[in-house]
Amino acid sequence: MGLVRKVLLHAARRGFIKSLPEFPRVGVKDVARGWFNTLEYRKLWSAASRYAGETIEVRKYKNESGETETQYINAKAPSLAASVLSIPAAHEVKLV
Repeated sequence: MGLVRKVLLHAARRGFIKSLPEFPRVGVKDVARGWFNTLEYRKLWSAASRYAGETIEVRKYKNESGETETQYINAKAPSLAASVLSIPAAHEVKLV
């Protein structure tokens, strides 16, 4: 509903339509996302630090020619945030 209203508002500002129709007020319930507690964050941080600077094998797959290829993650990232997102680091952390 919000996207339709924005498109029509843009059309009204550009002169394609004369006025904007009224839209009903729709309440949206806010659903908070989960978060890490201090212990979980420390475990995630230490796992990411262990993998920082490593090249890690992610998977093997067959290409169009039928040859087996390997996909790697290069954790030599300029920031720790990129290494936090590496699959093995997140997989190794066991949240209690």
